[in-house]
Amino acid sequence: ELVEPYVDSGPGWSLARPSIDHSLDGVFHPILETYPLSNGETALGFKQILPGWFDAGDYGHYLHNMYYIWPAFNLAFDLGDPQDNELNIPESGNGIPDLIDELEFGMDFAISMQAEDGGVYWRLCSAFFDPGLPQDVS
Repeated sequence: ELVEPYVDSGPGWSLARPSIDHSLDGVFHPILETYPLSNGETALGFKQILPGWFDAGDYGHYLHNMYYIWPAFNLAFDLGDPQDNELNIPESGNGIPDLIDELEFGMDFAISMQAEDGGVYWRLCSAFFDPGLPQDVS
């Protein structure tokens, strides 16, 4: 759930919103049933994935888009002295620099994208796309 103090708000407006229902994500595309590299996935079968960053506000979680995250975080460490309580994220105040907390959040997602046979799914999306924004889906 995104609530203050982790989102911006002002007089008469707020970006606070409920969490996106995890049942809306984590389904296998039907093509995996006939794909040569399939791991026996069932069409629209569910795979629990830990939270991760959404791509451009849509429903997709793309592992390859995270490629750009790690160099950016490395640059932040090279150029500065990251501290706790800098980014105003839910983990702030735990004694660990917020950048490390964000990296852990992303890595938990990346690790959860690994299949039982060691392979890695590169993309995750919903079985059905709603015409509204993810946070507005109920």
